[in-house]
Amino acid sequence: GVGDVSHPDPHVVARDVEGALPRHVTGASVSLEEVTLDISIRSSQGHLLTRILHVTSASFASGQVSVVIGPSGAGKTSLLSVISGRAADDRSCRLAGIVRLDGRPTAASELRHCVSMVTQTDHHLAGLTVQETLSFAARLRLPRQSAKAHSERIVWVQQAFQLEACFNTRVGSTAAGGISGGERRRLSVAVACLGEPVVLVLDEPTSGLDASSALVLSEALAHLALTRGTAVVCSLHQPRPELVAHCGGLMLLGLGGSVLFSGPPGNVADHLRACGLHPPRRGNILDFALDACSDTAGTAVMNHRSFLLQRPREAAFEQVGERPRCIEPCPMSSALRILLHRSALNLQRHPALIWTRCMQGMISAVLTSLIVGHLGRTQDDVIRRIGVLQNTVNFGLMTGVVNNIATFPVDRDLFLREHADGLYSALPFFVVYMVSEFATAALSSSLAGLWIVFGTGLRHDSSALFTCVVVMFCCLFTGETVGIVFNSTVRHAGFSLNLVIALYQMISLVGGLLFVAMPPWVKMVCAYSPVTFAARALAISQFTPDERFECARLAPHCLRTGSDVLDVLGLGDVGSLEGNVGRLVVLSIAYRIAAFVVLKIFLEPRRKQAS
Repeated sequence: GVGDVSHPDPHVVARDVEGALPRHVTGASVSLEEVTLDISIRSSQGHLLTRILHVTSASFASGQVSVVIGPSGAGKTSLLSVISGRAADDRSCRLAGIVRLDGRPTAASELRHCVSMVTQTDHHLAGLTVQETLSFAARLRLPRQSAKAHSERIVWVQQAFQLEACFNTRVGSTAAGGISGGERRRLSVAVACLGEPVVLVLDEPTSGLDASSALVLSEALAHLALTRGTAVVCSLHQPRPELVAHCGGLMLLGLGGSVLFSGPPGNVADHLRACGLHPPRRGNILDFALDACSDTAGTAVMNHRSFLLQRPREAAFEQVGERPRCIEPCPMSSALRILLHRSALNLQRHPALIWTRCMQGMISAVLTSLIVGHLGRTQDDVIRRIGVLQNTVNFGLMTGVVNNIATFPVDRDLFLREHADGLYSALPFFVVYMVSEFATAALSSSLAGLWIVFGTGLRHDSSALFTCVVVMFCCLFTGETVGIVFNSTVRHAGFSLNLVIALYQMISLVGGLLFVAMPPWVKMVCAYSPVTFAARALAISQFTPDERFECARLAPHCLRTGSDVLDVLGLGDVGSLEGNVGRLVVLSIAYRIAAFVVLKIFLEPRRKQAS
């Protein structure tokens, strides 16, 4: 009937999905003992620990799909994070208990290499096709295997998750088109399965999918479990009977993360009756169970009257208790080569992005020349020259920030997913991002610098031209650095942009040519700002001692030479042009190194190694 959620014959499911019996066994069972997860919540009485998960004893057998259901806030995602070794264990969260793989207590650091997790959000590069996405993922997840082995594995996941129809289609995005939502979800699972994980956990994999796409995905997961022996654990927000029909184990979580039922799906009705509830004979029993534990009173009743929970039946695979096979990290040199190739290919598929990154500085230079016009040598033109120099620094800095906000979050999210699987560290990701950024920044700064100099009539000897291009590049570079820092510490792009704009306004005021007399502490801060030396270098290259300006006869104060202008700006004794350019370059590099440290701290957090 509609409410029948009993586990079917696994051999029937295997024949329905593939037409063959299981042949390969690579999975491992998972068990949890006295696992608790508490989070720290700030209140008027200080920091209070609130328990969001409490699993006394539970197991998930290899070779079958186990489903975790429960109302919102029951701790489903937290449970999956514990199983995959991705749960935070720091000041804000306190994790205790033991997680075992095939009976072996396993530390979180090892779990992250043995267990693959598919989160609720899909992270792919929009410019790559499905085939290219799988190919790069195979090279990262199976670094020591041959190209032939990669191809065989790709063909297997392609067939298992029914990706043949979209194999040569670009992944795209919700805004730019591409593959469908169901195909994108199956691609995420296929990528996670390329490394043959012993355990696969999925956080609400069917959310947002239509009934047909959800059924195809559930059949593919059953196929994976039965043919490869993988322990598949997934949470479901809406447990439809046709989805649960492919499952061998079911866990029901109540509010507060307590386990209210754990066993075969077919025993749910008996368990509910033993708790004093009256499930309907027709309809979806799991919907009734969710309604029963969706409030505090219902959870308390089921906790109080619950009898000894039945453990999920063990799958028909012999477990020898050996150390499970885990995904090996990709060597640094290989990761750099693969990521560089992937990034270049994705960037090549986005000509609009290349055009935007290269031409933003050029557009600001063109607008500046149109507004300012050709500069003369009057006293008014001296003021306008100062404004052009200040505007060059400001636009370079802001363009770098905007470029970073437009591209870095997508690369960051993909890195976080792949780093969570233990594929590579932050250094290859950081280097590859810098290489792609460097090429467009070099072209953009060259075009913009040359246009500003010739378009406005600034001094254009070789020294002045070189200085303008270098300053534009360093400002773009520093702007990208500021964006990296804020996008590494703040995940919300809008909030990050607001912080960056506030910082940009402050830097523009105190680090450029607008203010001369400043408090000592501000001068100390400016002494370590690249913007300060960028403005100085531009001013020194343009206002040379031999630069002459016109003066009106009756003018009480007249700036006759470039040296006079530098004295008025307080730059008469700030050193040579070469010294200021050198300091600008050194500080730009130092800031980027500091940005890498920030990125490593916030995007590559250290977790405790204890189990």
